Amino acid sequence: SDGKEAFPLQLDIVQSVLREILPKGDRKMLPVIYTITQDLWQLATATNEEEIEEEAARAINKAFTVCITDRSALLLSRKFGCYKLLSLLMRVYFHRNQLSLCTQLLRALHTADMPLEREFPKSHLVAFHYYHGRFLMSSGKYQEALEQLRIALCYTFSAALEGSNVAQN
Repeated sequence: SDGKEAFPLQLDIVQSVLREILPKGDRKMLPVIYTITQDLWQLATATNEEEIEEEAARAINKAFTVCITDRSALLLSRKFGCYKLLSLLMRVYFHRNQLSLCTQLLRALHTADMPLEREFPKSHLVAFHYYHGRFLMSSGKYQEALEQLRIALCYTFSAALEGSNVAQN
């Protein structure tokens, strides 16, 4: 299939960016990381091959690690990519039924010196709280899950209100 042929090329792009560009760059590279990791995952799932999906998961995890361990000044920090990449990784782990790996990701997020949540794009926060809620629900932590899903909904609602205010002005 086309996905099977394209996957190694996309993986090479992701690995090259992670190895050569992202460590030397700043948060301006994050949109590139989001796009190439998302494309990598889409190609991996199109192949329906476990080994390829696993390889994609490792590459996306590496991107998350590069971002969460960034020690740059806050203004330039790649930590601003953490919630978006974490959401993608949680989606990957749900798809692969590897929910135990989500615990490690969440622990890494909670122990990292992160910027304040309000400084992140709302779309990143909505996805993160949604997947965190799903994870908690699958772990039988229904009250905590409900709270995470409520937060996701609140961010969605506030983003919609802000969007409608912009449209009216």
